[in-house]
Amino acid sequence: MKKSFLVLISFIISAAVVAGCSSAAPSPFNRSGFLEQKNVRYVAPVYETCSYNVTFVKNEKSVHNVDFKLDENSYLKTELSVYESDGAIGEAGKSYYLFTTEVSLAGDCNLNGETKPFNTGVLTKVYFDGMGADLKPVYSERTAKTFALEGKSSDLKLVDHDYFYAVKYEGDDAKVTLTANDSENVYSAAGTYALEKVSDGNYIDNELLLFAPRAMTLTSLSTSFKTVDALSKTAQTISLTLAKEETVVFAANSSVRSSPAGSEVFSEYRTACSVATLKLEIASDYPGAAQSLSFAAESEPHEYQRLIKAEYPATYGVGTFVFTIKDSYISFN
Repeated sequence: MKKSFLVLISFIISAAVVAGCSSAAPSPFNRSGFLEQKNVRYVAPVYETCSYNVTFVKNEKSVHNVDFKLDENSYLKTELSVYESDGAIGEAGKSYYLFTTEVSLAGDCNLNGETKPFNTGVLTKVYFDGMGADLKPVYSERTAKTFALEGKSSDLKLVDHDYFYAVKYEGDDAKVTLTANDSENVYSAAGTYALEKVSDGNYIDNELLLFAPRAMTLTSLSTSFKTVDALSKTAQTISLTLAKEETVVFAANSSVRSSPAGSEVFSEYRTACSVATLKLEIASDYPGAAQSLSFAAESEPHEYQRLIKAEYPATYGVGTFVFTIKDSYISFN
C-alpha cells in the first residue's frame, strides 16, 4: 500500500498520484470568516486556541478484525496567531498568520486477536499570508512519530514511522526537505528536492487544510487545489466540496466557547452548532475514502467558521477516527 503524508494524520490516508489542476480555476478565498470583519484581506490581530476530543468508531461490517481503543487523554489541539517576521521565515518586517496543530493519540490496537499499544504524536506549523494573498504559505513543517496500518489485506500489521519534513516556498516554487528518523522504513523522497510552480493557481499547504475553508464561502462550495505531497515528490490535486449542511449536537456541558468581552470573558457551553460538512479527497479515479470536515456555518454566532468536527476513515475500512471540539478561545487584540 502506498503511504502518504497528506492531511492531518498520515496513517489514516492513502493517496494516488494525479495530474495538477488548472491555474485558471477561480480562487475560493473570498472572506476572512475567522475574523470579526469578514472583508479584511491583510493579516489582522487574532489569537485562537481549540482542543478536540478523539474517538474511534469501529466498522462492524469490516472484514478485518481491527479495533483501536483510545485513551481518554488523546487529543487534537490547534492554535492561530500572528507572526512578526525577523527574516528567518518569510520577509523581514512583514506579518504572517501562524497555524499550528498538535495530535496525540495513545491506546491499544487489537489486531487479529493480538493487542499492541500505540502512542502517536504529530506537530505541524504553517506560516501564511492573509486572505488578499489567498493564504499563500511561506513555510511549513511536520514532526511525526506515528504508525500506519500496512501490509496485505490478509496480513495487516502496525508499522511505526518517525520523520520530519519542511516545505520552504520561494515565489511559486517549493523546496522540500524530508528526514527519516527511523531505520525500519525507506523513504524514496528523503533528502532535499525542489518542485517548480506548485502554487501557480489554487494552492493550499497540507498543514493548512484544517484552517483554509474558514476563508471560503461554505455554502455550495466546490473547488479543487494543489498541495505538496512530500513523499511522492508531487503537488497532488485535492477536491473540496460541500456534502451537506447539518447540526452537531453536544452533550450537556461537554463543549465550551469563550472570548474577551470588554473587561469580562464571554463563555458559554455549546448545545448545538450548525455546520457545513465538506468532503475532502484526492482528485483521482481511485481517490480512496473521503475525509469529512465540518466547519461552523457562516451564520453561527461566536464560532468564526472554525472546525467543529472531523471524521477520518482509517485505512482498509476498519473504522473512523472522529474529532469533536471540546473548547475554544478567540481574541482579536
